[in-house]
Amino acid sequence: MSGKLTIHFGAPKHGWLPVSLQAEDFELQFEASDVPVNPIEELCSALILALQGAGAKTSWHLEPEWYHFSFASDNELVTLHITEQQGYAARHTKIICLRGSIESIVLPFYRALKGFTPPNSEPDWPTVDAAKLKKLTKLVKEWKTSRS
Repeated sequence: MSGKLTIHFGAPKHGWLPVSLQAEDFELQFEASDVPVNPIEELCSALILALQGAGAKTSWHLEPEWYHFSFASDNELVTLHITEQQGYAARHTKIICLRGSIESIVLPFYRALKGFTPPNSEPDWPTVDAAKLKKLTKLVKEWKTSRS
C-alpha cells in the first residue's frame, strides 16, 4: 500500500458509532452498532492477534448489514480485507484489500483506538477493557523497540 491509511471514530450516540476509513482513493464511512458485540473491543483483540502474527476479524454491525475487517499477518506485512455482508446468512462481498506494513495498517487503527473515548453522556457505548488495551500498547511498544 503506497497511500496513507486513516481511521477515525466519532462520538457514539444512542449506541451508534460513526466510523471513517480512508486509504489512497478509497473511503468508507458508516455508523456501527455495539450490538451484538462491541466492535471496538473486537478491534483491540484483532490488533493484538495481528501483532502476534495471527489472523483476526472485526465485525461492524450496521443492522442488518455488516462490514468485516479481516487482518492477516505475515511477518512484517499485514493484509486487511474489507468485506460487506447484506444479512446474517448472506455471502461476503469484497470491498477492498489493502496490504502494507504493520506501521501502515495496524498502527493507524491502534492510534484511533487509543484516541477513542466515549463521552460520559453516552451510557449506551461500552469502553474497551483496560487490560486488553494495555496488552495492545505493550505489543506496539515492543514492535517499535524491535525496529530501532
